[in-house]
Amino acid sequence: MLLTKYVGGHHGVVIAMQQQSQTGYESAPWPFNYCWRRQFVIDDAFVRNIKRGALQYSVITPICALVAVIAKKSGNYQEGVWDVDNVYVWVTIVINCSQMVALYALFWLYHGIHECIAPFRPFFKFLCIKSIVFLTFWQSQTAALLRVAAHLWRDPVARSDATLSLTARFTFC
Repeated sequence: MLLTKYVGGHHGVVIAMQQQSQTGYESAPWPFNYCWRRQFVIDDAFVRNIKRGALQYSVITPICALVAVIAKKSGNYQEGVWDVDNVYVWVTIVINCSQMVALYALFWLYHGIHECIAPFRPFFKFLCIKSIVFLTFWQSQTAALLRVAAHLWRDPVARSDATLSLTARFTFC
């Protein structure tokens, strides 16, 4: 939300987005403009929804962590086990969807005010920070999928916990 402070707060974002669009309407940024053809009215509610979309991740993640702790205590949470009865699968899906919504909202925000914040050159900073959050999540998923793939091999060395641990550490580095 630091970006919104650069352009004068919430109201400054609304004005900046309206001035940038020149019509008061905005179509979805590329590549989403191929999916949604309708025009969005740029107003106070639109910008508030963008902020909510970006901030919902910071609410959903602790809730999912709490659900994971409770499920782990009750024996219903096994990390890396992709089974419908396992809470891990559902927590993973919820977190992934939440990340996608947050990234989409931040993309909308950047798309709407990128000319106003150009002197600060935030794009690569934004990309770096968001990729750390997003890619560490997918690294853990890759490690879990490698564990599943290792069980498909017949080689007992490939299936050993030491090999799986080494493989997971390698993907994190």
